[in-house]
Amino acid sequence: MSGRRCKGLRAGVVGTHAPGSLLDLAAQWDRDLAVRQYSPETRRAQVSSLGLFLAWLSEREVHDAAAVTRNMVEVYQRHLHRCRTDDDRPLSAMAQYRRLKTVEQFFRWAVRKRHLPANPASDLEYPRLPSALPESLTTAELSALLNAPDVHDPEGLRERTAMEVMYSTGLRRAEITALHIPDIDAERGVVRVVAGKGRKDRFVPIGARALEWLDRYLREARPLWCRNAGDYHVFLQRSGVPCTPGMLGGRIWKLMCSVGIRKKGACHLFRHTMASHLLEAGCDVRVIGQMLGHTDLQTTARYTRVGVLSLCR
Repeated sequence: MSGRRCKGLRAGVVGTHAPGSLLDLAAQWDRDLAVRQYSPETRRAQVSSLGLFLAWLSEREVHDAAAVTRNMVEVYQRHLHRCRTDDDRPLSAMAQYRRLKTVEQFFRWAVRKRHLPANPASDLEYPRLPSALPESLTTAELSALLNAPDVHDPEGLRERTAMEVMYSTGLRRAEITALHIPDIDAERGVVRVVAGKGRKDRFVPIGARALEWLDRYLREARPLWCRNAGDYHVFLQRSGVPCTPGMLGGRIWKLMCSVGIRKKGACHLFRHTMASHLLEAGCDVRVIGQMLGHTDLQTTARYTRVGVLSLCR
């Protein structure tokens, strides 16, 4: 068991969509998340994480939600502790936590909607999470990564532009891929983030260099792929469809590997780096938090520690 890979919903969950079945309730839960205005990215992550649990139950011939017991959930928790990733590494504590939390949230919803009398995943003892500081790029790493793409190739120009925008604005990868051309106000030097995390809008400053790369990309690369005049997504794929967060993250990860950077985060590294550099330059942490779209100042305050440590090196 310890060497088994975790299987998800795509691997095939045996069962029916009969009322009360796990598959039926999972579909209802997803629809409810949509009604409650959860973003497509969040819904995909939640359903994918729940699918891992449903696949595990399916292998044990459990298809009815009412048949899931507390003991099954605890056995699944031990399974996650032993589970290996595709590159034969143990699941991180955060990955285990997120998968278990999704299971608890699903059953809590099922109880609230009166599909089940009790939540078998309530009051779980979750894995202890490390209080690791967010990583950021050094000046040398940032320079190497920005210069890694071949900007004479349309896709390389797109990647360079996306990285410049992420470093300048601190936008999340889902916010970058959701960016529309009318959201960019070059004259005022701001970008409008529509329905960011938490479904909140905000305006974020963008620097002159990032705007220059955007202008070049919009003139030289994007017109080659745009198939629909009514599609205003900034970042497109060769097929003409908008870039996805996973696709963009994968491209940035390959560029990181090409220059020998092995830090975690890919797109998120630019967000951390931007915040750290602003802090070191004397920017108020509250202003940084507003730019990043943080609702809790404690989240932004983590960058204070990063800034102090970097200044002490």
